[in-house]
Amino acid sequence: MIEKHFSLDPGRPGFDHPVSLDPAGFADMVRAVRLAEAMLGSADKPVPPAVAANAAKYLRCLAARRDIPAGKVLEPADLAVLRLPAGRGGLPPEALDTAPGRCARRAVRAYDPISEDDIA
Repeated sequence: MIEKHFSLDPGRPGFDHPVSLDPAGFADMVRAVRLAEAMLGSADKPVPPAVAANAAKYLRCLAARRDIPAGKVLEPADLAVLRLPAGRGGLPPEALDTAPGRCARRAVRAYDPISEDDIA
């Protein structure tokens, strides 16, 4: 929200007139505001089809940093967030905060993705 006082004659006596804009100054301010709005751009950032088609190649997931034997309680040093080949996705990167302390249900080789089914 912008509030600006407007006066046909900012030279007139009174409290508001000296801090008011005349018609030309007000028009300049409006142009500056419209320019600032245009510079902000749009919050809508659609993904181009070509990028969406390749997105799976660039997604990161939770993976084993080293071989993890079945039954091992996971430690932060066991885990990494990696880009893996398409179709091999594991848990999202945020799982790096919740996976330590959970137990490996199966052996996971180094650099393999870790899915929800792999940990208890």
